[in-house]
Amino acid sequence: MSAQLTVAPRRWRATPLAGLDAVEATSHQTGSARKRVVAHDPYLSGHYPDFPIFPGLFVVEAAVQTAELILCPPPEPQWVTLFAVDSIRFLAPAFPGDLLCVGVTIAEIDPGLFRVDARIENAAQKTIAVAKFQVGLGDHSDD
Repeated sequence: MSAQLTVAPRRWRATPLAGLDAVEATSHQTGSARKRVVAHDPYLSGHYPDFPIFPGLFVVEAAVQTAELILCPPPEPQWVTLFAVDSIRFLAPAFPGDLLCVGVTIAEIDPGLFRVDARIENAAQKTIAVAKFQVGLGDHSDD
């Protein structure tokens, strides 16, 4: 199963964090996404003014959003909550102009609770970060 998913900002996401350019689900447990780091993004101007790098928090958020869109493709009325970050290693910075490639593998550990293994690389296949975290499903059908 390989499906190209439409990436649309979810309304419960903060605007600067709705940032994936494309997501592809290869199964119900694996998928990938791309995010272009754009120099004029507002959060780069202060992080750091003379040496802009993509904030690590946004690297993690890109992985969480990738897992969310694989677990709950639009227009599903569910959402994903980050429950725990088990481990994360930042191995290289991401700079304006970089294309981040996010790969995730998802395993259900309890009903509605999932462990996600993520690897974020740049287009040159240099690893930016590796992370293991847990997410849970919720329901937004009443919103």
